[in-house]
Amino acid sequence: MDLSKLDSTDRMAAIAALIVVVLGAVSIANDWGVLMLVPILAGLAALAVILMPQLSPQTAMPAPKALVLVAAGVVAAVTWLIVALDWMGWILDHLATFDTIQFLVGLVAAFVLAWAGWQAFQASRGSTTTPTPSA
Repeated sequence: MDLSKLDSTDRMAAIAALIVVVLGAVSIANDWGVLMLVPILAGLAALAVILMPQLSPQTAMPAPKALVLVAAGVVAAVTWLIVALDWMGWILDHLATFDTIQFLVGLVAAFVLAWAGWQAFQASRGSTTTPTPSA
């Protein structure tokens, strides 16, 4: 597997997905709730769609890569945000603890994954600008 063949968007998405998976697992271990399984699964789906062309080139994807990336990113970000809103009081009371910092870094990584997925989705659609009519 050659990660240097990934373009910058895929590399950013892969790093963000890996951070989401690792910090999601740490969050479950630190009792942030079982809902943290959803971002972990979304991160694993994003990693799978990014690495599938290198691991198994003959495998056909059921959906376009960019669509899976944006969906996985949005699912991870929204779920992580819901958990953050549920724990908002605790987060604000314990802002400088390791648990809170790793949780917030994971939240940022989930949003980066969503952003990278959106960039990949926009790139797959081509130019979305419409020409302006001249008078």
